[in-house]
Amino acid sequence: MPRLPHPESPDASTWASTIAERIGTSPDGLTGLAIVTHSLGGLTALRAIERVIACDSPANGNGRHLAAFIAVAPFAQQLPPTGEAELDHFLATGLEGFLDGASPGELRPLLGRTTVIHSDNDPLVPRAASRRFATAISADVVTVPGAGHFLASDGVTSLPQVVQALGRASDRGAGAPGK
Repeated sequence: MPRLPHPESPDASTWASTIAERIGTSPDGLTGLAIVTHSLGGLTALRAIERVIACDSPANGNGRHLAAFIAVAPFAQQLPPTGEAELDHFLATGLEGFLDGASPGELRPLLGRTTVIHSDNDPLVPRAASRRFATAISADVVTVPGAGHFLASDGVTSLPQVVQALGRASDRGAGAPGK
């Protein structure tokens, strides 16, 4: 898992580049990889995949795609204020680089088996936002009751639904496209 620089002040370009570089270290590029993301990481990973396919890399073209893309509490739209001043400032001013031109569905053919996992009581990412993300990438949707934003402070220290989604992708065979 790549360590994203400056997590206290996320930068879309820097984060996408970091993830794209990590994908680029895979001998087969996207082929057979499973990407698991959380929150803003879902859109960031898609931005990284855009970069990988735009450059001359093993992942570019030729029908190659991920084995699985699993997004926990993802979104690709402006979020409502949370009541936390620092977070609300970021939501108002820092999301634009991540959201500008976001079109998750365009990458669907490269994503392999897709799953979106969301909670019924996420205080940061409304269920509707995660569902729109899921619809855009034709993902299976898993709702985890009472998991909040899937943070340790929400009582979430493991997420067996991710392991189950990885198992479903594996059952289809690595590299099998579609849901």
